[in-house]
Amino acid sequence: MEEKRITCEIVGDILNDRRAVDTDKRDYGTLLIFAGKEGMAGAAILAAKAALRSGVGLVKVATPKVNFPMLQIAVPEAICIEEEEAVELLKRQVQETSSNGKRTLFGISALAVGPGMGISERTKGILKEVVEFGRKNRDIPILIDADGLNAISASNDLQKEIGECNLIITPHKREAARLVEEAGSRKETCIALQSKYKGVSLLKGNETLITDGTSLWVNTTGNPGMATAGSGDVLTGIIGALLAQGKSPLEATCAGAFVHGKSGDIAAESYGERSLMAGDIIGGLPKAFKEIAG
Repeated sequence: MEEKRITCEIVGDILNDRRAVDTDKRDYGTLLIFAGKEGMAGAAILAAKAALRSGVGLVKVATPKVNFPMLQIAVPEAICIEEEEAVELLKRQVQETSSNGKRTLFGISALAVGPGMGISERTKGILKEVVEFGRKNRDIPILIDADGLNAISASNDLQKEIGECNLIITPHKREAARLVEEAGSRKETCIALQSKYKGVSLLKGNETLITDGTSLWVNTTGNPGMATAGSGDVLTGIIGALLAQGKSPLEATCAGAFVHGKSGDIAAESYGERSLMAGDIIGGLPKAFKEIAG
């Protein structure tokens, strides 16, 4: 498989879509994020903030109602939705699409699932509905990370069905080990993930790897300080935002990984690797996007 390195020039070309003067927030997509359980509102906050800093027009966060006050204070730009309500909207969309062939979406252009959701029957149930939705709405990309991946690894049914979605998965090495049998090198593991689950697979780590089954991309940004709680939630928000803005799954994943790492490098210049926190990566996003744009 051809191996390529992600560069600033490549990402600049992907992100080269300047905003029109006469425009509206819905021109830049709506991202629905299923994230957070009680005691894990921070994961939802980090993903939502990162998405908004990455240019998406609107973020809707599906999370338990107990998390609403924290989200509305920390990210007032985001809209909170109860998980049950979001699931019912997905169910209705599946029913309407299957009965009349029309897309009557409730305004979403991409989904992200998993940050801070916990490993539970609740998470597995949500994943089932998301997968059912994704199978019948392949024009809507679905990014699955963190506990969403853990739910898939624990369900043979989900493992069989997930490949029918327009899918992006973003595991770290331990999550990857649950999703595929021992595959050897990191490169072999990334390829094995894509071969089993289709779509686009991203394997986190030093020189993050990305493949769509045709080519293998190697990220060239990032530092060890980014190995910290919440960093993956930030990556989910960045990639989800780019998907919602109409980038292809491969484009969004490659550009998102590069921007994430570059933001981490910018943050490390100020705080050092030891003191780096996930929120600092979000703080680096504006400068990262500006430098990439030239």
